[in-house]
Amino acid sequence: MDSDAVFDADSINGDNNKILHPLYTVSSVGTDRSENLSCSSCGDWCYFCDYAGETGLAVDLRAHVHELARRGYEVPAIAKAVHKIYHRDLRPHCERTLPNGSVVSAPDWKLESVTRHLVYGGEFSESIFQTSVVRNIFTHLVMRLQQRVLTEDGVVDEAARVALLNTIREQTNWRRSVNIGTVSAPQNSAAGKRRKP
Repeated sequence: MDSDAVFDADSINGDNNKILHPLYTVSSVGTDRSENLSCSSCGDWCYFCDYAGETGLAVDLRAHVHELARRGYEVPAIAKAVHKIYHRDLRPHCERTLPNGSVVSAPDWKLESVTRHLVYGGEFSESIFQTSVVRNIFTHLVMRLQQRVLTEDGVVDEAARVALLNTIREQTNWRRSVNIGTVSAPQNSAAGKRRKP
């Protein structure tokens, strides 16, 4: 394909006439958003979506999410903590307005809906997706790769070694790019300094 050619979206289908759908759509019509993995594709109620921008509540749930992510908790643990706090402290003070205008007091916020928002909600893309999801993907990948490096004779398989080291290199580069846990030599180290008499 000529790199200077104008991109033609219809050309991706070729001759097989596949019907392709959006990877993500911003349409306000619910049925057009069924491909989205985020809250916009789901009929479940979400506290974070419905109370976006709200202030003055007794519990700052968003700050708690960011803090748990900063401390290295995995998504399931964060979701359970958020779910528990919502039902214990916030639910009695919340309302959900249904499409027909009726109001539901103290709406249920399902754990699945909490997790969906944490992973796909843009407000947590750095604190949750980067520091928890991507970090754990790399960790699991490295650990699974390193379990399959030696042959039965105790010889290092070259392809497996290369895959493992390349993945570790990519993980290191990713950690630097998002400034997560980069290790550097301590400044002003006492090593090598002469003591004053």
